Formats: sequence, C-alpha cells, structure tokens
Amino acid sequence: VIIEGNIGSGKTELLKALESKGFSVLYEPDYTLVHGIPLLKQYYEKGENTFEFQLYAMISLWKVFLMAIEKNELIFIERSILSSFHVFTTLLYQTNRLSSLQFGIIKQIFDEYKKHFPYDRVKKMIILEADEKEMLMRIRKRGRNGEQFITEELLKDIMQAYSVFPRYYKGLTYSVDTTNKDVNSVVEQVLNLI
Repeated sequence: VIIEGNIGSGKTELLKALESKGFSVLYEPDYTLVHGIPLLKQYYEKGENTFEFQLYAMISLWKVFLMAIEKNELIFIERSILSSFHVFTTLLYQTNRLSSLQFGIIKQIFDEYKKHFPYDRVKKMIILEADEKEMLMRIRKRGRNGEQFITEELLKDIMQAYSVFPRYYKGLTYSVDTTNKDVNSVVEQVLNLI
C-alpha cells in the first residue's frame, strides 16, 4: 500500500501509528543531507539542485519499493516514483525550475522504471489530503531542516498536481482527508480502505 500526499499531510505520522500496530512500513528516504550537501535546504530555500534532487529522490524511492517487493508481505510505503515524476518533477517543469532537457532526462529514466513497475503488487495508493494552513502548521511544528522555506503557495501547487495524479492509476487511488483528524481516526479510515 503506497501512502502518498502533500508535505505535511500526515504520511509519516500515519506510518508511525501503523508501525506501532504491528504493520510493516518503509519510510521515504531522508533528503536533508546527501553526500555532505544540505540538499533539502538548498532545494526549498534557493531553488538550487532541483534536477539533482529529483533524480536522487526517484532513485531512492525505487530502492525502497524494491525492498518492499522482496519482503512479499503487506507493507505500507511512504511515497513512490510515480508521484516523484507525475507530481513533483512535472510541477518543477511547469514552473520553469527544470529545463526541457532536465525534464526529458528524468522522464526517460522514469519511463524505464515504469516498464518494470509491478503494478500487480500494489494493492492501493492512498493520497492523504489536508488544508494548506494545517499542513504548513504541521511543517513548522516538526521543524525539519530546510522545510522552513516551504510556502502555502507551494503546498497549493503540489495539492493541484496531486488532484490529477489519480487519472494515471485508475482503480488504485483513494483519498483520505486528515484535516482536524487525530491519527487514530486516519489509521481506521486507511485500514477500512484496504
């Protein structure tokens, strides 16, 4: 089960709660420091290294997915290469933060991954949604290095990109609104979907 959603929508909190109930989970890799470079901070603060960040994210998420497949059990996974491309890479290209060449290179890599993506192994994709103001409050509260530069406008853009995401994976995607909900009610809602 792939757990998708905007920054601050509650993915990590949901996965921690599921893990505490005995479910297997795999978290999105940490991008704060990559090969000694504060990649996440540079990405959000200055808009630097967008190409490198997207390539690194896609490769890292693919590795996480391969680990999940090897386990051959029900696993909840935070994010996927599918949203990495369809949501984040596409948004960066549309907002001129990736050139046509950079977008083309990432798309070519994504298309290769997609050829080998075992869709039959994905039971569901659950997209967590929340109000932008609440997501921004959650982001500020957790204080992850680099995320202090995230704006409400960026969250709206990502939410818009996620709104078209289900059309690529019909029958697999379900939405859960986490606005003003405690994690236990979100867990219950997610478990009812699977």
